[in-house]
Amino acid sequence: MTQPLNLRHSWARTAPPPFHSVRWSLPYGIWTCADGREVLFDRRYCPICQRQPGSTPSLADPPEWVTFVTERNFYNDWTPEPQKKANALAALEKWDFVEPVMARIAAARP
Repeated sequence: MTQPLNLRHSWARTAPPPFHSVRWSLPYGIWTCADGREVLFDRRYCPICQRQPGSTPSLADPPEWVTFVTERNFYNDWTPEPQKKANALAALEKWDFVEPVMARIAAARP
């Protein structure tokens, strides 16, 4: 029996091209899991960081497949470009987790 094609899983696990915008590595949305865990994910639907209820955030494992109950995006294709980055950074600031995420992004850039 073959698995159904899951585009999120197939193309999201490839490395971004070297010219990609930093915004693609910033939060695009948040998943909430059944146990209350929250996961911020990027534009390629890779986990960025996570937190359990009542605990501090930690960096997530980008290839992890996250089973979630709800998904909420911080912007859409019609959101003006400057607002996209502002919304993404606001999500990190709300978690007080800007520096660790930006350090990971900087380390991954060529």
